Amino acid sequence: MALLITDECINCDVCEPECPNSAISPGDEIYEIDPNRCTECVGHYDTPQCVEVCPVDCIPKDPDHPVAAAPQAAIASAHPLATQAGEQVLREGGNAFDAAVTISAMLAVVEPYGSGIGGGGFWLLHTKDGREVMVDGRETAPLKAHRDMYLDDLGEVVPRLSVDGALAAGIPGEPAALAHLAQHYGTLPLSRLLQPAIAVAREGFAVDEVYQQLMGFRQTAFQQSEAASEIFLIDGEVPERAAKIVQADLADTLQALADQGADGFYKGKVAQQLVAGVQAAGGIWTLEDLARYRVIEREP
Repeated sequence: MALLITDECINCDVCEPECPNSAISPGDEIYEIDPNRCTECVGHYDTPQCVEVCPVDCIPKDPDHPVAAAPQAAIASAHPLATQAGEQVLREGGNAFDAAVTISAMLAVVEPYGSGIGGGGFWLLHTKDGREVMVDGRETAPLKAHRDMYLDDLGEVVPRLSVDGALAAGIPGEPAALAHLAQHYGTLPLSRLLQPAIAVAREGFAVDEVYQQLMGFRQTAFQQSEAASEIFLIDGEVPERAAKIVQADLADTLQALADQGADGFYKGKVAQQLVAGVQAAGGIWTLEDLARYRVIEREP
């Protein structure tokens, strides 16, 4: 049973309302009801209020705007699957840093237009002992990069050369950052934290309206890469809603990261494939670039 708490008793279409103040006690998990639509939102009992007592299964979920929560925690992310994966980690006893790793990895799968293990990011941490750390997992320039690499023979800037294509790509930092967060701040193994993302990459996820809109902004760039077009587009066009996006190679890469830590990405087979692919597309990555990558912890 879930306790659905409201400011006053509201008749939810699918729930039988009851109002016994004695039905809840401090620390009970509760679900807040939207008077216009039953939407779940976790909280905790603070003061005597009316409640509705209903089975959890009777609470409709809004697939486009789910609210995921766990005791003493809240999650906000750019995609429902990432939010749900982070919530599950918390419910299994993981901490906020564990959830951040899982959410970041999932976004790398379901948000190819904005996230990914081919890029990097910053993670701002606040520990329970009051320490604040900014984990710098941003990309770094390849060793062969130079100030004139985006200029033509006349010294003029080549449009979009620094934005699109292999020559624009820095050395990724996100894989190392996820491994760093799990090792130094998390409580669950990296292999566990990456499993939701691995599963969705291998099994696929459904295209939604956001995917269509944002992929449309980058459609031309994706069309210029045969490999990217085959994965993220259908016949060169943005897929229809509910079409499935499967990324088997990404699943394999994430699995290597799960099994071997950062070395699974920056050394060995994955690193060799990355360098070969980038160089074939006109980029300047080397195996040394990948092997040298390091996460930096900074003061906020």
